[in-house]
Amino acid sequence: MKTESILSAVLIAAAALAAMMFIAPFAAPYGAYAHMGGSIGIMDRQWELSFPDVLYALGDMICHQQWGRSVILNGSQMPLCTRCTFAVIGVAAGALIPLLHRSIGRRAALLAGVVLISLTAADWMIQASLGTAFIPSLAVTGAAGGTGLSLLLYWYLEFMGGG
Repeated sequence: MKTESILSAVLIAAAALAAMMFIAPFAAPYGAYAHMGGSIGIMDRQWELSFPDVLYALGDMICHQQWGRSVILNGSQMPLCTRCTFAVIGVAAGALIPLLHRSIGRRAALLAGVVLISLTAADWMIQASLGTAFIPSLAVTGAAGGTGLSLLLYWYLEFMGGG
């Protein structure tokens, strides 16, 4: 499969997921999804097979969903915490970059990917050591990490494809 096809699929999937994450809190009554913190990798609640429950169940499995680290819309937290939500947005942006800028080289993509993911890791370590969450920083570094992840995917596809 060609690099462009894979990046296009990643872009479409991530953009659709990001849009649904912002719509989900409005698809239920005010405050229906509040104070849901849990453990990553563990389904902490029972969910129905309906929208938005499916998105919140996904969040329940892959994200801690801590209230203080989440964007609140319609009185509900989003299905993913701020960093995870903006990482999904970053994945879409990172897939879009090489699709729009064909001149990006493999080395540039590798370096940018590593630096952007490192920023996310550094922010995570700083906030963990402080025991606090700064929502704008979570958003920026989440987007950076997601972008870096897609750039690393692009690098890998180009490296493996010999491009």
